[in-house]
Amino acid sequence: MNALQHMLRSFQDENRAHVLLQLQQMQLQLQQQQVANEHNNNSGHRMLTSGMETSDVAMELSPLERQLSIDLKQALQQEDDMTRISDMLIAQVVLMELQRLRNSLGSEAAAAAAAVIPGEREAILASGMERIRLLQTIKEEYEIHDTLDEARDVLRKCFDQHLNMVLAVDYDPFKDHFVVIYDSAAFRPSAMDELRTVIVSAYYTFHCMCPNFHSIRAGVVHLGETSDVGWRNVNPNIYKQIWSDILIPYPIYHRAVLWLNSSMIANLAYSFIKPVLPEDVKKRFVLGSRLDGYSGRIDQLFKQPTPEVASALTLMKIGQFLATRITNEENFRL
Repeated sequence: MNALQHMLRSFQDENRAHVLLQLQQMQLQLQQQQVANEHNNNSGHRMLTSGMETSDVAMELSPLERQLSIDLKQALQQEDDMTRISDMLIAQVVLMELQRLRNSLGSEAAAAAAAVIPGEREAILASGMERIRLLQTIKEEYEIHDTLDEARDVLRKCFDQHLNMVLAVDYDPFKDHFVVIYDSAAFRPSAMDELRTVIVSAYYTFHCMCPNFHSIRAGVVHLGETSDVGWRNVNPNIYKQIWSDILIPYPIYHRAVLWLNSSMIANLAYSFIKPVLPEDVKKRFVLGSRLDGYSGRIDQLFKQPTPEVASALTLMKIGQFLATRITNEENFRL
């Protein structure tokens, strides 16, 4: 059952006509996209319609991206301890460094500038080296081995401790990016027996939203329900450590971080993590967002047919995206 069907079940009767219209509009868009796909396939071209793409199109790098990735790989080979970094992760880091360059210059032409301005190339490589060293340290400290079995075990444990904290992870083919939806009021620090479970779960959740280079460039939108967040859900030290140890170091493009209906405690929680946030991420945080046409908590749209079944379905979807990521990682070479 998809999210739109969940919405139809959980909304009050007076809202059903509005949701049905949304469903019909999205079905029409999907039909139009399928027609376009058929045309492109018949023409010898492929349109990306899924976050689970393993095609050559989804895994293509531009000449600049590939050359910078090769340069970074060669630099890493001079360091003895860089043994757990794949070619795909190296390229992913380069893509994010180029994204930051574009953001800082405010121009899509910034990537081209990096090809001709030595200082920018050096800055990208230096920053990339620093990020990969940090990722290597995190992988060693939290014993991350990049396997599907490990991911399933740790995610299942995290989902059991914080039931329905992660409500959905999916690829939006119309907006062409990933979306993660979560309920911060379901985070239970008191249920944690170790920080590793949350850190490694966050790593694999981010990893599943970066299954190919097309998705990595497109980035992710965070949609978090933060009403009803109280002190039971907030531990300043844990919040800061989660962000500083994985949410910031992991090379992913945060398109937007929207906190819905944020409570006073949720706003205080943001003040705890704000000092460690990069400037480009701070600009994408929006507190107190609202959903048009719906005034309830967003979790009620997704905990269907039961909270437990919904959690299992989300785990299954994450596993599917992760399988694509791991396959691409095994096959990709610079």
